[in-house]
Amino acid sequence: MRIPLERQPYNPLWVVPVLDRLERAIRRESKQERDYWNRQIAQMRRTIEAHTKEAPR
Repeated sequence: MRIPLERQPYNPLWVVPVLDRLERAIRRESKQERDYWNRQIAQMRRTIEAHTKEAPR
């Protein structure tokens, strides 16, 4: 007997706490590394915000 698995929709808001922790962790890195990762994190946050924005009515 097989139990059908339903795919759960991906919720990008689940990633936000991970980004917060990553921001805290990179404080120990060099300025160049921090700048790089801060840009990457900012881009991910913009993407998440755009993806989760409510559609206009």
